[in-house]
Amino acid sequence: MILNNGLVGGTFYKFKVKAVNNVGESPFSPAFMFVAADKPDAPTVPLKVTSTTTTIDLAWTAPASNGTPILGYTVFSNVNSGPYS
Repeated sequence: MILNNGLVGGTFYKFKVKAVNNVGESPFSPAFMFVAADKPDAPTVPLKVTSTTTTIDLAWTAPASNGTPILGYTVFSNVNSGPYS
């Protein structure tokens, strides 16, 4: 096992391994493909842009994506302090 420090977020990496003994080296292993990324940070608190008696438009600031683009958002709400759904 080896630890590879210094990866750059959002960068696509491929890793291969060879075994070595006193006679020589093996062929390469199949490649392992990896994107250096983590879950995105949390967005900022949502703010009301406009509202009516039946609708609300919200806005927030996008968080750091941490290496891979954010694909979308899921908005949850609760009523009278009930569970979020």
